[in-house]
Amino acid sequence: MVSSSKIITKKIKIIIESQNATMSPPVGPILGQLGIKIKQFCDDFNKNTLSYPYKSPLYVSLTVYKDSTFYYKFYSPSVSSFFNNFLKKIPLALLIYKISLIKHHDMPYLPKKSIYKNVIATYYARTC
Repeated sequence: MVSSSKIITKKIKIIIESQNATMSPPVGPILGQLGIKIKQFCDDFNKNTLSYPYKSPLYVSLTVYKDSTFYYKFYSPSVSSFFNNFLKKIPLALLIYKISLIKHHDMPYLPKKSIYKNVIATYYARTC
């Protein structure tokens, strides 16, 4: 039997900028409708996203439970987003390597070499 405190009431996926979750729109109203303590979420999210570049779009999967507690998992920005933001600032080879390492955290079950090849393919696909 499942305890009533861990019954899932809602699952949503949203995009939130790293280090920029605030109580104002769009994040605040979405979380408010779900019955989540907005300030607690924002503080926790901003603290956990310090390792990402400021205002990088992160994909967030949010699960809300019946007792108003929540669990979230965020995923790194898309590969194209990294290329758009950092291609002129970092040499291409180093950028591809760093993106591969970041993406490996999202997909630890894949070999790093496969992720590296995928990042290269994404780069060439967007330059054609």
